[in-house]
Amino acid sequence: MIKKYLFAAVFATIACGSVAQNAVQVNGDIFSISLSDEDPLFYDQSGVGLSLVDGPGLVFAANTWATGYDKNGSLRGVVGKYRASSTESESGYNPGTINTDPSKASASLVAVTAGEIENHISDYLDPNYEMPGGISDWPANGDTTIGEMWQMAPFVDLNENGVYEPEEGDYPNIIGEECIYLIKNDLGPDFPRAIGMELHYMISMFDVNVELSNVLDNTVLINTTLYNRGDAELDTLQVATWIDADLGWPADDYVSSREDYQAMVMYNGDNNDESVGSFQGFGNNPPALAFGSMFCDLWGGMYMVGRDPEQAKQDPISFDEHHFYSKAVWRDTTCLIDINAGHVSYTSSTDTYNATRFVYSDLPGSEGWTEATANREPGERKVLPIHLPKRFYPNDKISYTLALHLAGNPSNTASENAVLAYQRLQPIENLLLERYGDHPLIQASTNCATVPVDRRCDPSLSIEDLEPEPFKVFPNPSSGQVYLTGVEQVRELFILNSLGQQLKHVIPESENKTLTLPPGHYVLHAIMLDGKARVEKVIVY
Repeated sequence: MIKKYLFAAVFATIACGSVAQNAVQVNGDIFSISLSDEDPLFYDQSGVGLSLVDGPGLVFAANTWATGYDKNGSLRGVVGKYRASSTESESGYNPGTINTDPSKASASLVAVTAGEIENHISDYLDPNYEMPGGISDWPANGDTTIGEMWQMAPFVDLNENGVYEPEEGDYPNIIGEECIYLIKNDLGPDFPRAIGMELHYMISMFDVNVELSNVLDNTVLINTTLYNRGDAELDTLQVATWIDADLGWPADDYVSSREDYQAMVMYNGDNNDESVGSFQGFGNNPPALAFGSMFCDLWGGMYMVGRDPEQAKQDPISFDEHHFYSKAVWRDTTCLIDINAGHVSYTSSTDTYNATRFVYSDLPGSEGWTEATANREPGERKVLPIHLPKRFYPNDKISYTLALHLAGNPSNTASENAVLAYQRLQPIENLLLERYGDHPLIQASTNCATVPVDRRCDPSLSIEDLEPEPFKVFPNPSSGQVYLTGVEQVRELFILNSLGQQLKHVIPESENKTLTLPPGHYVLHAIMLDGKARVEKVIVY
């Protein structure tokens, strides 16, 4: 099959005559990927950015969330969903490396195929050979005179001098048959939460091999490497991959997560994936899409529903709320629990439950805890595979590899295909280690060292044993709705205006964790159960 590359209309001519891309579309044997260095992964405003070639869509957008507290107690990092930046979250992404002169910076987005590399190896000495841009622009070495890192994208160094010289036969060291390399950073004048972090992605697709007939055919691999290029010291960095998966028609899906398989799965909730409007469905007995952590454990699996009637389970808005989700905690700071819809508001006084980090953690189609047994209506879902927490100090780098695998047997039900998707992940990992085990990104992803996190929602503790959440008000400033944490420790709460006049006196209850206030400046004066006072100033705009 001929691989097609469609590039954006914005080009910059460089010395060797090739072009630097800021958007690319790559068609492999099975999947089609649209990618821009200025947008979230797979985000294509004209359609779904990861789809089958000439077929239904799979992923509309994806992004990396990386958050943690520095030594000063400030919550730092980067989060995002559909936009490059968010005023609510005070963080965002910029294309390319961290540097002092963007005009001299390395390419932020390149695409290359294994076929182009094979041709390069055999023909680079031929005077008539024209080097593809994906090879000439490969961001292997940065320009240290403008503050870039020296060693960046992996390459095969024939003379082992550490310098990427494609004219001397060096070439990109890729995984798969089609490869995209993307660089972003978290710095910006409107991003006060920034760490000074570079995010390097290698996204890989694999050709169909009839003779080998292996599970890599239906797999897209995403390796994410984070570099701490600032001075922030974070003892614990929570990293998660937010994915808005549109599996055909997106309004009839379920999700599942399993600690034993180290994965999440999205599957059809009614066994018939219809075609609606511009959305092409899979029809009856549709496939399932797995999101599996390769080589290391998955720390947790969360999900969100944008139109859920329970606000705590909707998309996070503030930076704090993104951080909560990355710890398997709802945006109202309650723990994910292993019953019903995973939120305490869906429970009764007779229910027994425990905190968990994996939502709907029994196999689809079983009688255990699934969306079906929780009587959830199928609908649009976003998944959040949560990676192992890591220490993140200056000059540290951490790497994660996530496999997106589409599994389906037309004779299976949607739930059976979800189980099949789980079962395919271990063979995928085995094949990757067999074929690419010596690749530097695979080796970096096998570093499974982790760090402890706070135990407030530790699944090993019962709900009664969980440590109380400290009293806190967020977001601040707020657009009107203010969340309170730790209200169980508050005896009474006084709401004052900027002149010190009392506006309201509240006796908090565990179910009452929100305040709706008109624009203005407020002082919240809390009297704790131990008699101590806490004062929080709040701005509502």
